This record gives sequence, structure tokens and C-alpha cells, in this order.
Amino acid sequence: MAQNVHIEHIDDTFANVYANLDLSQIAILTDQNEEFVWMNDDASKLYFAAAQKYYDGSYTYMNADFAQVECHDDLLLDEYIKHSGDTDTLIRFETDKITLQAGSGDYIVIEPTKIYTTTPFGWETDSPSGDLHLYKGSAAEVLLKISNATAGLLSTDGLDIGIDGSANAFFKNRENTSLTLYTNNTERITLLNNGNVGINESSPETIVEISAAEAYLTLQNVTNESGVGLRETQIRGKGHQSDTTEYELGRIEFSQSDIGNGEDKSGRIVLHTYGNGSLNPWIYLIDTGRLGLGGESTPVTMIELTDSAPYFTLHNNTHEDVDWGRESRIIARGEQSGGEESILGMLEISHYGSSDDENGRVTIKVNDGNDGVSPTNRLIINSFGRVAIGDAIDPSYLLHLLSSATPDIIFHNTTHSDNDGWRKSIIQYRGEKGDGTEHTLVSLAGSHFGSGDDEKGKFVISTNDGNDSESPSESLTIDSDGGQKRRYNVFEYTETCTGSMSYTLDYDMNATNTYGSLTVVVGGRKTMAGPSYTHATCYDIHRFELENNVLNVSKVSLDIGSNVKTTLTAIGSGDQLRITAEEEPNGGTQYDYDVFIRFVVYGTTSITKV
Repeated sequence: MAQNVHIEHIDDTFANVYANLDLSQIAILTDQNEEFVWMNDDASKLYFAAAQKYYDGSYTYMNADFAQVECHDDLLLDEYIKHSGDTDTLIRFETDKITLQAGSGDYIVIEPTKIYTTTPFGWETDSPSGDLHLYKGSAAEVLLKISNATAGLLSTDGLDIGIDGSANAFFKNRENTSLTLYTNNTERITLLNNGNVGINESSPETIVEISAAEAYLTLQNVTNESGVGLRETQIRGKGHQSDTTEYELGRIEFSQSDIGNGEDKSGRIVLHTYGNGSLNPWIYLIDTGRLGLGGESTPVTMIELTDSAPYFTLHNNTHEDVDWGRESRIIARGEQSGGEESILGMLEISHYGSSDDENGRVTIKVNDGNDGVSPTNRLIINSFGRVAIGDAIDPSYLLHLLSSATPDIIFHNTTHSDNDGWRKSIIQYRGEKGDGTEHTLVSLAGSHFGSGDDEKGKFVISTNDGNDSESPSESLTIDSDGGQKRRYNVFEYTETCTGSMSYTLDYDMNATNTYGSLTVVVGGRKTMAGPSYTHATCYDIHRFELENNVLNVSKVSLDIGSNVKTTLTAIGSGDQLRITAEEEPNGGTQYDYDVFIRFVVYGTTSITKV
């Protein structure tokens, strides 16, 4: 029955020790009738019990002071463990509840399904600013780690929430899984392990994907300001060069507009792209709905292109060789008073023919009033340069006018003038010489006739005399008074010279053209006496240029038979022509002869016999 009993320390009390070795039990009874029982049975339990307890108004407790209690199994307490020197510091045990209290007032309660505090709880701080405040008194990382058996227990496992030594906050999912935020028990934001973010979208396929009946994204500039380009918000796109240098590729800007309806709320959208060493604004959509391209910030039409080569390209990428295929169109639509919509007209560019080639065709189509969305062809230009106008079909001629009515062409000169030759409209026929030099061959001109305030007209046909270049000479003029004037005027005079007389004819040149020409035909006929009465006729032609109203006439001679000669000489100041006919006998009989002179004048020069 040997049992060892050892009481290390009992302070400030008188105690009796009782032993019941048959029951393996030892009891210690104090002078306060407080019983401490130690059981060394199979359970090896130490019980604290009290026949008399102290009551301090709040707690029932046992005032026992042990320097050391060693338990090798369960320690059963009836109510609480209390600090002997600070009665407000205790651990209290109640049914389904444990209360931890350090000092008066505040405590931590542990229940089967929750832990809570009566005031905010601070970790390493006695001044918590939240219900749970984790704090370190040094510039070190503060970390809340959350993990489970699936994640693991390593530092690289689970979820980390905290701040680093520089107070940078972080939220780290260290697993190769997604991160999801919920509100109202509904998944709202999902961050996949590949970095894609879904808003109301659990499987985003792009960096950001928003799924909603009204999937709006709002950027707001809260600066209170007013001015062109201010209040801006931007979406920017950046990239890295091969050497990892970061730069901005482009941006979308929303800012205040510079023109519009005068409202302070007017806005614009500007698209910028990087090029030539800088970021440039190339597209402007302003508050009036007008679009400026090429950096045009103030478009005055719905679409305005500004550039040294403002080209607009339509590209049909259908691979086909059919006639009228590969078409591109510019379509003009309109609505009637009742809202009925139709196509008013269109410009169509398509393939011409059915060969595997590049031949093209331009067609202008206009609604004839009942075409709906299929307007009628009114002008066609094919790859041969042929043009059809009117009830247009593919033209077989360079210009083909087709109409069920009378096909006509009108030239309208809007110049307000009563001068002769004004209000002119011209059709020119041009050509190129062998060396490629271009010139005008013929021109047709309709203009005003006279100088009155009237509607008289004239029609002038001008032809190139070989040296007119771009200004053909008038060949035929028809005026409203019934007059006609050809390019050349013919003046013919006949004089008879008898015997050996000489005869001189003088003619004045009334030249109103600066340039022109004069052709003189001089002829002679001699009359021979005799039974047969024969006539001998000869003539010669001389052409002289008229330059600046001066005739360039050299002295020429014409022989008539064997003994008659005419001589042409130019005299005076250049506006007078003298024709001298004289006989120069060469032996034999003198004969009578006739001298006839014909002047062919090009231009408007007239000749009058003096």
C-alpha cells in the first residue's frame, strides 16, 4: 500500500491531508473548508471543489495559490482560474463558454461557434483602431495567412493578406486558382489565374470582360474646370520594345469640345496614336456628331479629311472576276415626311467585264422616284474611258447620251456681261503632235453677240492654221443677225491694161487682227489677134504673213506669156499694198492683156481698193 504523497507548497492556510488508499484518493481540507481532491485512478484527475466559497459581487471563486500544479491528464475546474494579485485577470469556465479577461472591463469570449470581444482587439497594440487590429512595432511585414489541407502549410501556400515593411498593402492568392469577390451572395468580380478579370463574368476571355444587361464603364474627372481639351479622361494602350523600353502606343481621350452648340457640357472623343517620335491626335468626334480625320479638330461637315493627300479608300476583298463584281459603294439615304426610308442615290465602283483583270467601272445611280433601295443607273464610265449618260448602259462610244426624251447638253456661263464675245462656253478638240506636244485643233464657242443688254448670240468655229497652238483662228462665225464670216475673206479685182501701158492698183489693209495671213493670186491673160483668136492665161500665187499689222511683202514678178510681166510691191507704212502691172516688151507685137488680182485674207482683215 505504498503511495507517495508530495505537497510542494500551500500558502497562508491550514490544511489537513486525508488519504484513502483503498480508493487511491487523497483529500486536502483547508481551514476554510475548501477541499482539493486528487484522484490517481485510471482517469488521473485533480478536482477542485469548495464547501465554502467567497463571493465578490460578480464571481464565485476559490482563493488557492499553487506554485506548481502538474497534471498528467484532465484538469477539471468548477468555475475559473484567477490571478491572486489581480482579481480582474482570470479565465472563467461556464457551460459552453470560456471567458478570458486581462484587467477590468474588457474580455474575450470563446463559444463553440464563435469568438468575440467586448471591445476592439489589437495584436501587439493596446490601442486598436478596429475590431481586429494586427500591429507590429517595427517596419516589418504584417501577414494574415489563410490556408487549408488543399493549399498546404508552406509560406508559398494559401492566401496572404497584409502589408509589407514599406506599408504597401497586398492580397496574395499563392495558389494557381482564381480570386472572387461577392456581394449580396452573388459573384461580382473574378480574377482568374491568367490575370483575366471578369465583372459579373466568372470566365473572362480577355483581360477585362464585363457582363451585364447594361455593361457600362464610367471614367469621371472631378476637376472643376472649363476649356478646350479639359476635364479629360483617358484610356491608354502601352507596349514594350524589344529592349523592354516602355512607351505609349495610343490613347482614347474624352474631353471638352472646342466647337459645338455653345453648351458648357459639350464634349468630344479624340483618338491618339504614336508615330514619328510623338503621340498625335488623329481622329476627332465632336459634340455635333462631325468626324475629323487626319488631325482635323474642327470638322465643318459630317466627315472631313485633312492631309496633303486626303484620300478615302474602299476595299472589297471578295475574290471574283464577274462583271459588276468587287463593288464598293457610297450610298445616300433619306426619309420621306412619313418616315419611309429609301436610297436616293449611290456611287458604285465595280469590276468591268468578266476577265481576270483590273478593269473598272464607275456608276452613278439615282432614284427615279420609285426605285426604293435599287436606284437607276444614270452615268457609267468604263475602263476604256467611254461615258454613258441618261438611261445609262455600258457605253459603246466615247460619249453616249441615252434618253427616251430629247438628249441635250447645256453650257451655262454665269458671268454678267454685255460685251461682245462674253458669256462664252467652249468645246475644244485637242491633239498631240509626234513629239507629244499638245495643242488645240478645233474649238466651238458660243458667246454673246454685240454689246447690247440683250440675248443675242453667235457661234464661232475656230481651227488651227498650223501655228495657232492653244488659240485656233476663227474660221466661221454665225451671229444672231444672220451674218456669216468665214475665216478668210476673198476680194477680187480685174483691170485691163492695153498696149504697153503700165497700171498700178493700190489697196488699203484694214487689219483688226494682230496676227493673220494674206494670200494674193495675180493672174494675166493676153489677147492675140488673128484668125484663131486664142487666149493665153497664166497666174502666180504669193502668200504674205501679217504680223502686228505689218505686211511682209517682197517684190515678186509674174511673167505673162513672152512679153508681159506683173510686179507686186509693198509700199507705205505696212497697211497698204500696191500692185503694179506693166508690159515689158520682149520684141514682137504688143498685145492687150488683162490683169486680175484676188486677195484671200485669213482673219478679219479687209482690203479696200484705193
